[in-house]
Amino acid sequence: MEIKTDLEGIEKYITIVGLLSGKLLKMEPYCSLPPKALMVYAYLSYYKNDVYGHLGEEIANKLTFDTDTKKKIVEALDIDLMGLSNYTKQLKDKGILNPDKKSFVKKYDIQNMKSFTIKFKE
Repeated sequence: MEIKTDLEGIEKYITIVGLLSGKLLKMEPYCSLPPKALMVYAYLSYYKNDVYGHLGEEIANKLTFDTDTKKKIVEALDIDLMGLSNYTKQLKDKGILNPDKKSFVKKYDIQNMKSFTIKFKE
């Protein structure tokens, strides 16, 4: 069985992170993160890839982890900057963000994709 999806924008990243952290896959380090930290991860991935990705890796990282983008994430998730800082620290502690909290560890950098397919083995 295959499930194909062509979600766009932030919904695509929320879905991917949700799948990675959900009961179906139970993948570490995702499944041990609180829901808000997962949402922060989804939003950071969205900004890095969909919003700023066309500018190249270095500039995309700089803009994604910039104060202006953080303010947008804070507003979207209805948290404060201290809360955002705590969630990015959790992402760093789980090895998803680099120690400087200004870029993703390569293996956890969700790449921009137009669609994705979930395949179940029979």
